[in-house]
Amino acid sequence: MTLIMRRRELLTAGALASTAAVLPSPLYSYGDYGTALLMRPPSLEDGEFVWQWVVLLIDASSSMRQLFERMTFYDLQIEATARALMEPCVVDRLIGTRKGRTAIGAILWSGNAQQEIAVHWSVIRSKGDIAAVAAKLRKTANYLDDGTGVAAAVRFAIEQLKAVYISGTSRRIIDLTANGRDNHGGDPAAAARQAEELGITINAVVMKGYDSTVDQIHDYYLHNVITKDGIIFKVEAENTALEALATANASKFCAEIAFARRRRPRVRA
Repeated sequence: MTLIMRRRELLTAGALASTAAVLPSPLYSYGDYGTALLMRPPSLEDGEFVWQWVVLLIDASSSMRQLFERMTFYDLQIEATARALMEPCVVDRLIGTRKGRTAIGAILWSGNAQQEIAVHWSVIRSKGDIAAVAAKLRKTANYLDDGTGVAAAVRFAIEQLKAVYISGTSRRIIDLTANGRDNHGGDPAAAARQAEELGITINAVVMKGYDSTVDQIHDYYLHNVITKDGIIFKVEAENTALEALATANASKFCAEIAFARRRRPRVRA
């Protein structure tokens, strides 16, 4: 497992109306990747503030259907992500306080027209809330079976974050797991630039690709997908892939939240 961090710059978005308002209709057209539902907005308690919004983008392309030992690579990603969320380091950072909650949503992605919401926005207030997100992930079957539309997946995640009116003092993160380059004609670098302009951080955990080594996939995502303030891990230990991927995800979650906490502005009551 290897960690690389780019420049850690705080990219701020303009202050917006509130932390949990949504656009009027739940159905939108997203251009070349069709029409899809937006995540349901979270319900916030009085005086509660979400300072960190995290979208998990999980690769569900056809290559992830390949069997690795006793499970597919897709199942391996799901289980590793669920385990990572329950790591003590991650739990402590995600729960936060009433004035600093985290909201998590999860999306499966494949080809340009294939994105599926697995977990709608969920505010983390307790270990039980994290366990509920992990349980939903484990129950999410993969009905997608297409190529690798990285750019479309990133833009889809960006639309989820744009649809919820988020305070300019909040942090927005896209966490992506993948094993291949965009092979549907998209431009991930352009999608990453769009994310940067909106103050969104893109992080990634990558594995050996269907047509590339893990080092080649790592370099592709480093230069084309993660943002300037992003973090990227690569999973090299294929003989212990589940443990390695879970460790990489947990390390990424802990690192990104630690970075964000150091930059986090104060929120007045």
